[in-house]
Amino acid sequence: MSKLLKLVALVAIVLVTVSCRLASSTPGQVTSQHGENEKRPVATGCPGLSCYSPSWSPDGSKIVVKVDDSPSGPLMVGDADLAKFSDLFGGRDSKAFPPIGQALGSSTPLVEPTRVVTAEVRIGPAKPSGYPPGTFSQPTWSPTGNRVAFYYIPAESSTLAQGIYAFDVNSQQITLMVPLPNSSAGGGLSWSADERRLLYIRYDDQDRAWICTANSDGTDEKLLLQISFPALAAWSPDSNQVAFTSGGRDNTDLYVMNSDGTEVVNLTNNGGTEREYAVAWSPDSKRLVFTSFGERDSHRYLLYVINADGTNKQLVADGAYYVDVAWSPDGKWLMLTELITSEKDPHGYTTLAKLEVDF
Repeated sequence: MSKLLKLVALVAIVLVTVSCRLASSTPGQVTSQHGENEKRPVATGCPGLSCYSPSWSPDGSKIVVKVDDSPSGPLMVGDADLAKFSDLFGGRDSKAFPPIGQALGSSTPLVEPTRVVTAEVRIGPAKPSGYPPGTFSQPTWSPTGNRVAFYYIPAESSTLAQGIYAFDVNSQQITLMVPLPNSSAGGGLSWSADERRLLYIRYDDQDRAWICTANSDGTDEKLLLQISFPALAAWSPDSNQVAFTSGGRDNTDLYVMNSDGTEVVNLTNNGGTEREYAVAWSPDSKRLVFTSFGERDSHRYLLYVINADGTNKQLVADGAYYVDVAWSPDGKWLMLTELITSEKDPHGYTTLAKLEVDF
């Protein structure tokens, strides 16, 4: 597998897993989106055809998210009620997209989402042309709210470097923080509590996945732990621990370790009965919420919460196809991406779903 396709493959594994299960459903059946134990979202929405990797602003008022087929751009920022979204970079066209370090200019006003979706049909705008060619992913707000970090994997025609970039919301500048030449990257991006370091997953020249940290200027990179693809990782808000999922197509568990890579503990150890995927920390760093796929052909999609020491594992939701998850800074809300499928659209699309935390 090409290293530049690892990030795309990570999302594809989830979609293929869902599609395989739908294919084994009763012919003509419209797959249920919510089970008996499913918590219903208080708000849903997406400013494009699909949304991925939501991240809360530190004050809990905004969401930044990767979007497919947005009328404005691949990274969008919106109100936490999911009513209005705008281009994170200010809606500039491709000619105005600056070299690294130059100002982008003022942002554009918020715009209403233009995406139209029903349970059976999905309609979306044309892909934007206002960005350098390549893949933008994993937007992640910094603890102060002054910057948003993201991965950029260039297409062959791009003149920009591959790596982790930051967008300064005040100066409107983009800066290359961690160059990742000759390496694919993805599967989680987190800031340290003091905003001096970044945690990320990268692949070395032998195609092995590593959980890494580095200073925000790209210096002092440390390879903490080699893990199995597919994998996701998240730094705790107090920066003392790292939670991550690792395994294979048929067996993925949730782990925690110290921030220096020591004392790795398997929290779920499910023996292949479930496959953990995305994980997020509670604001006090005491609990974790994670999405999980049940046994193959079980058609179960699960949302759990568990203490950081592995105790008190609780099933929160059973039925909706939740993929990504983020916990709000005040601890009161979860922002997830939900895969919506139907008989006419078995591959589906992902939308944002906001759930209240009452567990």
